[in-house]
Amino acid sequence: MENRKNIFIFLLGIVLIVSLFITSFLWGINKFTKSQSPKNNNLYHGDKKEVIDDNTRIVLKLRDNTSGKLSDYEVLNLVQLEDSIGKSVDKSRLEEFYSKQGYSLYSYNDKEFIFIKDVVPKFEPNKYYLGVENGCLAIYKSDSEGKLYIEDHEKDVTQKTVDSLPDGDKQLFKNYELKFNTKQEAYDILAEIQS
Repeated sequence: MENRKNIFIFLLGIVLIVSLFITSFLWGINKFTKSQSPKNNNLYHGDKKEVIDDNTRIVLKLRDNTSGKLSDYEVLNLVQLEDSIGKSVDKSRLEEFYSKQGYSLYSYNDKEFIFIKDVVPKFEPNKYYLGVENGCLAIYKSDSEGKLYIEDHEKDVTQKTVDSLPDGDKQLFKNYELKFNTKQEAYDILAEIQS
């Protein structure tokens, strides 16, 4: 009888040891596979929709259809767009947001998205416009076809940078929205802005 009792206790001990081993083995495998899975879920991989990191740069560029010249229009990050696009944005949602504004996705990686919008400039012929040349404020003249050019680079391009202006004024210059009949009118406004 005592022999049977010892065998029963021995077998029960072995069963407990094996079950503890199996349980700890499975727990370890589960823990290991979780630690090996990518922690950064802020990238877009294939068909998986994953959230873009808030610090990812969004570069908007304009491409002049007549000259093919690319110009940086705006550089943002998702935090700046939170009010208009919301939180937790994935690639397809960002692409849809900018496609509604006429932009197409040019390239992207985990740090930057570049969108390009093709534009056909529409300037009234034989007028003067305030705009931007190499980051500085400048006076442009439109020819008889409405194409812009700078008559005298030394006089018509200032040292004042567009980045030193308030946001609303930046857009006026970047979009060439200030139009004048004479060059003197353009000089007067430029002098006001520079002072």
